[in-house]
Formats: sequence, C-alpha cells, structure tokens
Amino acid sequence: MITMSIRARLNIAAIVGQQKVSMTDLHVLSDLSKKVTVPEEVRETLMRDIGNGQAILDADAMKAIPDAEVDLEKAEARKLKQVLKDWSQYGPADLEWLDPIIKQLEEPATVTQ
Repeated sequence: MITMSIRARLNIAAIVGQQKVSMTDLHVLSDLSKKVTVPEEVRETLMRDIGNGQAILDADAMKAIPDAEVDLEKAEARKLKQVLKDWSQYGPADLEWLDPIIKQLEEPATVTQ
C-alpha cells in the first residue's frame, strides 16, 4: 500500500497518461492509471472558477481531501518508480508530493507481491 495525497494522484495520473510505451507496459500503466485516477466528481469539487471560462485547482479544497491508500502490484510499483524517475518536466514545487511517493516505492513492503 502506498499513501498518496490528492495532489500526487492528480500529477501521477497526468504523467502516466503522457507515457508512450510498449504493449506490455501499456497494460501495466493502464491498471496503474485506474488505481490513481481521481474520479471526475471529486476533480470538479477541486476546481475554482477564475472567470473567462477558466478554472484552477483550489488549494484549500485539495487539503480537505484525505490521502488515499493505493494497493500496487509489484509490476505497477516498478513501472511507476521508473516513470517518475525518468520524467523530466518537474519543478521545485513537485518535491512536496514526489519525494514521499519515491520513498514509499523504494520500500519493498509497500507493494503487493
């Protein structure tokens, strides 16, 4: 089990969704994506209208969403760790959600055998 904040789940879903992979990895990433994707009805509660048809994520609303326990298979955890380590589009603010995920992925007891 890996504990993921709502921010981590949103970012991981976006990163995983942009991957170009082999057919083998496609199944693993698809299963992983299903586990971390935030349901549309929850995503809608996180958005704040800023006018002109635009919306942004509301930080206060995100704080109200409890962390989720995500049960990853060994192959999913391995692929997620690889994808997150290989991604090259991070900024300094990403360390807040990324570091806890990487640390958990490096602990063997956090994944289902």
